Amino acid sequence: MGILGLDISTKKIGYAIFDDFKIVKFGCICTKKDTTIYERAEMAISELENLLNKYQIDKIIIEESLLQFANSSSSANTIVKLTMINAIISFHLMKKKINIVHVNASTARKIVFGKSRNAAFKNVKRFVMYRLIKMYGKDFYKTLPRMKIKDKLADEAFDIADAIVLALYGCKL
Repeated sequence: MGILGLDISTKKIGYAIFDDFKIVKFGCICTKKDTTIYERAEMAISELENLLNKYQIDKIIIEESLLQFANSSSSANTIVKLTMINAIISFHLMKKKINIVHVNASTARKIVFGKSRNAAFKNVKRFVMYRLIKMYGKDFYKTLPRMKIKDKLADEAFDIADAIVLALYGCKL
């Protein structure tokens, strides 16, 4: 059973494809900055169509849009755009007659990693990355996107990590 996990944001979409708890493919769809939300959705849908044509996907797990402001980092405008692109992509994928599940990110993390979170990790994204590296090893870590100047993980790596958690959640359903 193929499962596609999607972490949809306004500019990037992390994705992960799983088959029976095994990673088949992961990556990030990056859209162009100077485009409308509709053009970004269209670009993302085109890339997702390519994935759906290449892999047998039976279930798609999509992170729910933000339901509240996140520590002053999300404006109302950002939440509206995020909800719009999520809805456009979800509607398009729904027409494919594939089972789609929307899930809150924290719910997916609790199901995949358990209820407790290490207090040393104030940043949830770093905690998720730490847990995935423990699960999949250093070879997995080496395959994640990096910044060009520094040998640090690129932002896309964290979108991919969230998509992996969503796909793992889907494997457990």
